[in-house]
Amino acid sequence: MLAERRLHPGRILKGKWRIERLLGEGGMATVWAATHRNGHAVAIKALRPGLDEDPRVCDRFLREGYVANRIDHPGVVKVLDDDTIEDGLVFLVMELLEGKSLKQHWTEAKKQLPEQEVVAIADATLEVLSAAHRAGVVHRDIKPDNIFLPSGGGLKLLDFGIARLRELEGMEQVTQTGAMLGTPAFMAPEQALGHWERVDARTDVFGIGTMMWTLLTGELVHEATTLQELLVAAGSKPARALRNVVPRIDPRLAAVIDKALAFEPDARWPSAAEMKAALTATDIAHEPIRWSPQTAVPAPLQPSRARTRRRFAAVAALACVATGAWLATFALAPKTPTTAASAIPESPPVRPSEAPPSQSARAVPSAPSASAAPPKRASPPAPPFHEGEARQRLAAGARSARGVCSKMHGEPRSFAVAVTWDKSGRAVGASGGHSPAEMCAQNILRSVAVPPFRGGTVTLTQPIVLDPLEPP
Repeated sequence: MLAERRLHPGRILKGKWRIERLLGEGGMATVWAATHRNGHAVAIKALRPGLDEDPRVCDRFLREGYVANRIDHPGVVKVLDDDTIEDGLVFLVMELLEGKSLKQHWTEAKKQLPEQEVVAIADATLEVLSAAHRAGVVHRDIKPDNIFLPSGGGLKLLDFGIARLRELEGMEQVTQTGAMLGTPAFMAPEQALGHWERVDARTDVFGIGTMMWTLLTGELVHEATTLQELLVAAGSKPARALRNVVPRIDPRLAAVIDKALAFEPDARWPSAAEMKAALTATDIAHEPIRWSPQTAVPAPLQPSRARTRRRFAAVAALACVATGAWLATFALAPKTPTTAASAIPESPPVRPSEAPPSQSARAVPSAPSASAAPPKRASPPAPPFHEGEARQRLAAGARSARGVCSKMHGEPRSFAVAVTWDKSGRAVGASGGHSPAEMCAQNILRSVAVPPFRGGTVTLTQPIVLDPLEPP
């Protein structure tokens, strides 16, 4: 039973990690404060029950540690260990952070931070990104949720769960064709359009620009009322000039941010290091964010697939677009106060170090444990594919596409979009043309999920009618 596999205070993992309290939860994982049997405090990030039954989801989750540990900078949260609970649940052991997220800090400041503070935060984040890019890692999800401000000073860049590591690209297809990873409110155009071959360090530069823009203005770069409108705008509209929204912003700072938000990657700052230098050249006085000397951390190992191949081969109801929608919640309601988790990442992860961590205030020693596969358990079969319900959901998506995408095409027209789901109910692809309006409709229908079903993939075709002269 899934309920029996959920973590709770007092539970002991692998005979050494005692769960203390819940710190935060996201669409893919929950994060808990825990104590090692030797008394060291850590954070445990556990994959939600049921998701571990899909080896692809486990791979993506465990990859976080491998990617994060690849980056040699104290501004990155280190993953100390990974393991599998006896009942099959997968978890990461991470350094425990005390403090608050940048999103929480921004909310407490009534959603507008002073220029000096924004420059300091951006300068420190760009330093961490420069280290990541040198290691071949592109973060792809820069936003206030993923910046953590420890109470002891410094800054931490969280959540490398969807990061792109060049070395891994030849080993597996991290991002499936047509899947959306990231947060639409802070997405670069190439990311919103799914042009993954164009995603590089300049995509993170765009993310820094959107984050600074929002921290200064209290608004999003693109105006939208729905997630679909936000995604369409991210992929089709240039960002609003900063001083057109807040004229009081220092023109030197506005120029740096506006260049970071250029629609075409070639027009942006070529690297995080060059954007950092441009911020320094503005001469805007600020108190630099500094890190204390880095404690010892385990050396990263190459990702092993053996452990994840032992996961149960059953259904995982994980939709990347649904995850993106959850991540965009604060973006679509920017005036509603929210409280961020008080420690560690909230999104998907990656592969960690399996070497025992050295003793330090942050690195908790972990005794070697056997990696025996969990016993296989029978699970109830999924129902067959329900075509009627799927067509109803597609029709609702088509109505949304008509309202959002019609204005992107000058003349009435009709076409069809083919949507493919895997057995988890996640849309793994959508096709139907290459015009902006057709791609807009594909992006919207790609967000349509169906209940999990048994068997392989299923594809249905949905007619789309766009008429800019006749509102739906």
